[in-house]
Amino acid sequence: KGCRECPNCKAGESVEGRHFFCSTKCFTSSWKTHRQLHVRVRRTIDMQLEDSLPGDAVAVADFGLMTDEEWRAFQTSSEFTAGMAQKRKWALEFRLTMRENQGPYQA
Repeated sequence: KGCRECPNCKAGESVEGRHFFCSTKCFTSSWKTHRQLHVRVRRTIDMQLEDSLPGDAVAVADFGLMTDEEWRAFQTSSEFTAGMAQKRKWALEFRLTMRENQGPYQA
């Protein structure tokens, strides 16, 4: 049983789950081969919101770690459409709260 876990596998980047190594040296020496399992990347979409003012933060919808194939399939799903709608609603509510707390906009 290995005692060192690959931090990238732990973060969910590997398509084969989590991997453990007996030592740092073992991990380092096998990295060239092992890193090929790390094909998942964080999938985000910048959302353009209506009535954006200068200084407003850009709303970003984060969908987590996925392979290219998983991401393409997800984008055509009803889950993606519902997720985008919910994330847009949260972003609009957050922006409204921030504006209320900051007072009127001054250029």
